[in-house]
Amino acid sequence: IAYSTCQGGLQLLLSLRSVQKALADGLTPEASYAFASCSAALCCLRVGDPNLALFCCKVALALLDKYNHKYSQIVLTILNASILPHNQPMQACVESFRRAYADSICVGDVEWELHSFCLMIVSYVFAPVRGRALKDVEIEIRQKMLETKLQNNSLNNIYLVYFQAILNLSEDAGADGADPTVLANGMIDVEAKMSECLEKQRPNPLRKMYFCRMWLAYLFRRYSIAAEMLELHQEVAKAAKVYSSIEVIHETFYAGLIAASLLRQNGYDKIKWRSLVEVALNQLSNWAEVGSEWNFGHKLDLLKAEKFFSENETEAAASSYESAIRGAKKHCFINEEALACERAGMFHLHNGSMDEARKYLGMAKQLYSDWGAKRKVNDVGALLKEM
Repeated sequence: IAYSTCQGGLQLLLSLRSVQKALADGLTPEASYAFASCSAALCCLRVGDPNLALFCCKVALALLDKYNHKYSQIVLTILNASILPHNQPMQACVESFRRAYADSICVGDVEWELHSFCLMIVSYVFAPVRGRALKDVEIEIRQKMLETKLQNNSLNNIYLVYFQAILNLSEDAGADGADPTVLANGMIDVEAKMSECLEKQRPNPLRKMYFCRMWLAYLFRRYSIAAEMLELHQEVAKAAKVYSSIEVIHETFYAGLIAASLLRQNGYDKIKWRSLVEVALNQLSNWAEVGSEWNFGHKLDLLKAEKFFSENETEAAASSYESAIRGAKKHCFINEEALACERAGMFHLHNGSMDEARKYLGMAKQLYSDWGAKRKVNDVGALLKEM
């Protein structure tokens, strides 16, 4: 009840009650679930000292070891969706979700098999595993869908929006040059799903759909779509108060990047978008300070670079782009290394440094190719051709 409820206060109350009961009545295998749920509630609701959420996480993992990893499919999924993306490399979360998925199958726990599978898809998109291109990810996901026969499950369909985003990046546009921001390729009827979610007042699925569209729109420089989706996303996020931290991290990062880009476009409220940039910068800075520099350092540098670009602080922007590229490379985020190179190239192009622009855009094109994002390879290639 505590983990599945969408009422934040109730989740925290029930989680604390579970921990209290475990301490009063004696520790059992179920206590690991209680501490994991408490850690997730404290982290996702941003309540109290972050160290308390991390402490509960460590207790939950210690109890897993003590009781021969009973309920590991539940505890690992909860912790890797909440506190652990803040405190360990995100690529490690991918492997933990895979382990939770395998454990769920072993014990026949269909519900947590589904949760771990869906969150695994999210991790694959934003924390690529070294040596695994998007095509490899697509093949694995399709295989798991067939193995588990979860294609028609409603929760699975909601998370397939992330899988559709992978397809939008990895597949060629074709002769018709289809819009890369439209989430429609046979995996899920997004328009029908959005209408259903609006009718039934289900904010969490809408939040995922709006985010994936705003993310793709930003990647392909469709700024008007990105702005529209971001505003819709912010509205539904107010209602979706209990949400996995692993998704909130990426939402915050790309919301800041979109806002910084809109500062350079005509016809947008500069005060509004500058405020959103500052919110994202403060959040990323806090996460980098109290959590993992591995996950957040280069993100913070890239957002700073985009802000400096928008404010015509050229030296600071150039330096921050370089830091973002180095950090993303060092910490194996090939997707964000490619993005930082692309944005650095666009910065130098704007300032008339054609040789530097070609260098960075060429680096971005190669990195997108290594990642398997064919649509972005073609997109950056078109920019180079125009030059």
